[in-house]
Amino acid sequence: MVGKMSETVVAIPEFNGTVAPRLDCASKIIIAHLQNGQIKDKQELNLNNVNPYQLIGILTEKGVQKVICYHLCRRDWYSLRANGIEVMARISGNVEEILKNLAAGKLSTSNAIPFWRKGTDGICRGKGRSRRGRRGRRWEQD
Repeated sequence: MVGKMSETVVAIPEFNGTVAPRLDCASKIIIAHLQNGQIKDKQELNLNNVNPYQLIGILTEKGVQKVICYHLCRRDWYSLRANGIEVMARISGNVEEILKNLAAGKLSTSNAIPFWRKGTDGICRGKGRSRRGRRGRRWEQD
């Protein structure tokens, strides 16, 4: 008997059949069980009444091992990683095709669409603004 592959549980935030732009703004998530190069089971999780802070806990309870998304905030990135969930960011396209490619072993972060800025890793960061005002000048009274 050839070595049996273990089951992988994947979550993908969906928007109109494609990967949602952000994980915390998705209204539903597709949770798929992949085994031996095939999609074994697939379910849809409605997130309309779920607090964004509860989302990571729900994914952990469902046994999710990998999240495929286009973009996510820093809070979600670190929470997912702290719970042992692998993150594949900057992935865009049709959810069904992504699941088929992932099951076949053809999907990796090299398939990801690059962001417009250099050095980004799929995490939202602030735009560099500070409390000092425009261009770092302090407001002084005359």
